[in-house]
Amino acid sequence: MRAGLSHRRVIIVGAGQAGLAVAAALSAEGLRPQHEFVVIDAAGPGQRSWVSRWHSMELLSDARHSALSPRRLLGDQRRDPRADEMVDYLTYVEAGLGVETVWGVQATGLEHRGNGSTLLLSTTAGEVQTRNVVCATAAAAHPRLPEWASWLRVPGVVLHSSEYLYPGQIPAGDVLIVGGGNSGVQLARELSASHAVTLSTRRVFTVRWRVVSSDGHPISNEYQYTVEAITVPTSTPTPEATEEQTPAPSATTPATTFGEMHNGPSGGGELLPVLAVVSGVIVLGGTLLVVLMVARKRRRRDRAAAASGQGGGDVGTGERGSSR
Repeated sequence: MRAGLSHRRVIIVGAGQAGLAVAAALSAEGLRPQHEFVVIDAAGPGQRSWVSRWHSMELLSDARHSALSPRRLLGDQRRDPRADEMVDYLTYVEAGLGVETVWGVQATGLEHRGNGSTLLLSTTAGEVQTRNVVCATAAAAHPRLPEWASWLRVPGVVLHSSEYLYPGQIPAGDVLIVGGGNSGVQLARELSASHAVTLSTRRVFTVRWRVVSSDGHPISNEYQYTVEAITVPTSTPTPEATEEQTPAPSATTPATTFGEMHNGPSGGGELLPVLAVVSGVIVLGGTLLVVLMVARKRRRRDRAAAASGQGGGDVGTGERGSSR
């Protein structure tokens, strides 16, 4: 067992954003890092998951909602931070908290010992006794591929989005992206500048929205749309591409196939799914604005009526007071 792990009140498994958020909360309650709690991570020193993301990846949330209080991300708070920014930012947060992550230690099991509160955490560095374990390893550490992916035989390559880094690693030719989630849409947008891209999905997308009016009443609704397949032509055809050399995209013989990744950014302004979302949001926003304006006028009218009624009562009270 590595020194410094055993008999700590809390062991946090994972040194990513969730793990450091827990560390910040424990520090705020007076617990000291390395003394009363410790953070472990299976990766090499400083190699958080953001390091392996594709180079153009951006977060889904803006900088203001992606930071850990009170340590803000630098720059415009309305922008979506890049993956490489998050690597540097979390290192900065780690240093500010005084946390010395124990890298290269993987948790492999956990069991309860006896009738007390002792937990036995099994790790690659040995067994560790503690009272509390926080699992902050996230849910997207392992790619999920459909069974048929192993049957594919294509002239190019077959990749999962977790293996994609930049357009240059994709051979020339048509690209089929399977999965219309955040990762698939953003990669379709990026690759459309150099490849003929087909985005394929059979999912029904549900867009839900909820707002709270000025008087505190929630207003919510939802709408759905389905995208079967979208072909995105290349913006600048390559000189060697001809009608004979470039066959139509096929669902059975794509040059490149991606599975959907579950932790990726949104994008693809020219794609129909995003256009559908944007247009729907505009329509819903306009409808909501009209509803709120009507509700506000109605409240003002009701308040005016109530105020006139209360005013009459106040005059009567004043008259009774003056008669005394």
